[in-house]
Amino acid sequence: QRIVEASRSSDMEKLGVTLIAASSTDMSCDDVCATKGRHCKQDLLYLANTCAALRSLFACMKGCHDSIGAEQPAVVDDAAPSGHTKGVCLYSSNIATSTCEAKHKYTRRACVCGV
Repeated sequence: QRIVEASRSSDMEKLGVTLIAASSTDMSCDDVCATKGRHCKQDLLYLANTCAALRSLFACMKGCHDSIGAEQPAVVDDAAPSGHTKGVCLYSSNIATSTCEAKHKYTRRACVCGV
């Protein structure tokens, strides 16, 4: 696991991209990256789609679970209503379905941003 994560970190440096967390819910990765003067790299979202990557951005107080949705990877915000597991980090079980445009009113996205 550490070798894979080290490799991904090295890959991000080589590719000139960084992981950036959404500052609030209902933000797409396009929105998140634009706040830093960058662009979302949809083909590289897999770099944020691990528990280790999510934990580097969020506390993940309720653990890390696989999920399905175009707005993954993300964390369920503490302000989400009951019935949602607040503080759980969600990675996509099918990262090919994740998009830069997707957003959700109860989650904060983990994004891969580049120039």
